[in-house]
Amino acid sequence: MSDFITPEQRNGYLSVGRFAQAAQLSRKALRLYDQLEILVPALVDPGSGYRYYSTAQLEDARFIRLLRDMKMPLADIRRVLATAATDEAIQQVIEHRRVFEAKAEQVRRSTHRVLAYLRKENESMSMEVTIENFPSQQALSIKRNIRVPAFHQFIPQALEELKAHVAAQNATLLTE
Repeated sequence: MSDFITPEQRNGYLSVGRFAQAAQLSRKALRLYDQLEILVPALVDPGSGYRYYSTAQLEDARFIRLLRDMKMPLADIRRVLATAATDEAIQQVIEHRRVFEAKAEQVRRSTHRVLAYLRKENESMSMEVTIENFPSQQALSIKRNIRVPAFHQFIPQALEELKAHVAAQNATLLTE
């Protein structure tokens, strides 16, 4: 009995290099997927340790590559593969997309603020004055989107604007 797999036994299997090329994955990725038991070789030569994959595993490998293209973590990929072709797998992919899109939106907002800061741009502030009627009194508010550095300037200015509006209405400002 030989400690090596014969060429006849390897017939129909792809070496790591050929499989990696066919699946468009790196050998390093395949080694990692094997270690994490995400994509285990179909055949391992006990004498040499060479790994071989069946052509039937190409579909899984290409699917894993698609999930990695989505920047899905390997732990999540393992869960998707375990529940493949089920509503649970679909929900896992949708949830990953939702989390990724939220992160991308945060990066866009942060990038906008960083670029504005670097360009020494003053960010525009929007102002909205709303008057709401309540049964026993009127309330007045000012709403603005401001940044923290502008906060200390905003408060006194907003109070003055509120006082001026109240005075223009011949009303009384109640303070407590």
